[in-house]
Order: sequence, then structure tokens, then C-alpha cells
Amino acid sequence: ALLRTDLVMSLVLAVCALKGGRPIAGGGLAAYAAMSRVLPAVFALGLLVKFVAVGPAGVHGRQARVRVVWAFSVTLASLFWLSLIVHGPAYWQSFVEKIWQHNDSFGPWRVGFKHLFLGAYEYRVVDTHQEVFHQRRAVWWTIQVLVLVAFTYLARRLKDWEALAMGFILTFVLVAPTYYYFMMLVIPLLFFASRMESGIGVVGICWLFSSSSIAYLIEDVIGRKLQLFYVLSLIVLGVCILMAVGALLSALRQDYKEPITSSK
Repeated sequence: ALLRTDLVMSLVLAVCALKGGRPIAGGGLAAYAAMSRVLPAVFALGLLVKFVAVGPAGVHGRQARVRVVWAFSVTLASLFWLSLIVHGPAYWQSFVEKIWQHNDSFGPWRVGFKHLFLGAYEYRVVDTHQEVFHQRRAVWWTIQVLVLVAFTYLARRLKDWEALAMGFILTFVLVAPTYYYFMMLVIPLLFFASRMESGIGVVGICWLFSSSSIAYLIEDVIGRKLQLFYVLSLIVLGVCILMAVGALLSALRQDYKEPITSSK
């Protein structure tokens, strides 16, 4: 199932490569995923935060972080120019228009924070979900900014592969992909598996398996209707909260240890 969706498989391999100490492979795979579909580019924001906020000589990277950024940039540029040669600029123009239209519309088969923000449990009789979204646009963007600020605080205190995996949260909040892209739940699984010695890792894995099983039962009962994707959005919100808590605990432990280390 994963091999059918190259962007998910590339992200999984990128996370594994970075964790395994292979920054060039990790950066290249992340760039390929971003060029395969636009939403994996959101994952790369974690690496960008690490490079800009911590710098190439940070605690968890040093020269490896430079290699990640170099591999990502070279791969991204190479694939972009190759696509221009093969398809031409008109292809990219059409792509941008479709992505903008996709982002500015409400899709009932998507899973993301937008479903919860709009209370999209059932279809509206008077105002459509998209009309409600435009009415609440200021609140929406305020939430996006707050999430990005919190993400920056957490990502800069994590290891590179963890910062890349944390992009899952931004994807849920900012993008709201179609439901079948959530094969990428395997990425939070890797994140939780690295924390099995702590309670949050066990809770996260239990939540992933139990909630996924419950989702299949709900689909059997109500089918692929709007209510199903609202429930799925709640389930994935739980995953994001548990990931954020795990990252926050790591950040707090690091902040607690740093003054002791510096005093020595």
C-alpha cells in the first residue's frame, strides 16, 4: 500500500535516513516527496526551522544539517528544471491554479483541522461550509500563526528527523489532505516508537492502533459520508496533540539540562 504512494514512502524513508545518520539521502528523499506532491513540502518546514533558528552548528546536526539542506535544495532544483524541460511552464501554472482552488474550497473527503474549525459534521442548509470559512478567515489565520509559532519552538529543540516528522502536525492543520494520503500516519508511528521508554510513546501507539480500528467500524456503519471524515479529523487531532506533548516533554527536558551543562 505504501509503495503505491511514492510521496508517503519517500517521507518515511527520509525520516529513517535522517535518524540513521544519512543526511544527504534524507534531504534528497524529502525533496523528491515535495516535488511528487506539494503537501510534503510542509514537512520540510521543520528542517528549515532547524537550519535557520539553530544554525548549521546546532546541538543535533553540525555539518549533517548543511548536507541535509544542500541535498534538499539540489534535488528540488534539479527535479523542478527537469519538469520544466519535459512539461513546460504552462504545466506549473495549471498546477498552481489547481492547488490554490483546492486550498480555497471545502472538500468533504478531506481530513484536517478545517473540518473541526467549521464544525463540518453535516452539510449546511443555509450557508455552505466555504461561506462560513470566508466569514471566519481572520480567526483561521490567527490560529495558523499561533500553530506555526508553537511548531517553531518545538522543532528547533528536536533532532532533525523528529523535526521532519513533526511536519505531520502542520500538514493536518494547514493543508487538510484527502483521506487516502493519511497512510502517512506511519510517520507519527515512528515518532512514538522512538519514545517507547516514556508513557507518551506507548499512549501514542495505542491511540494510533485503537482509533484506526474504530474508524474502520464507523465506516462500516455510516459509509464514506461527511460524518466519517469529521470523526477521522478528531482522531488525527488526537495524534497531533500526542506528538506535540511528546515534543514538548523533550524540549522541557533539554531546557532543564542546558543550564547544568553550561555551568560545567
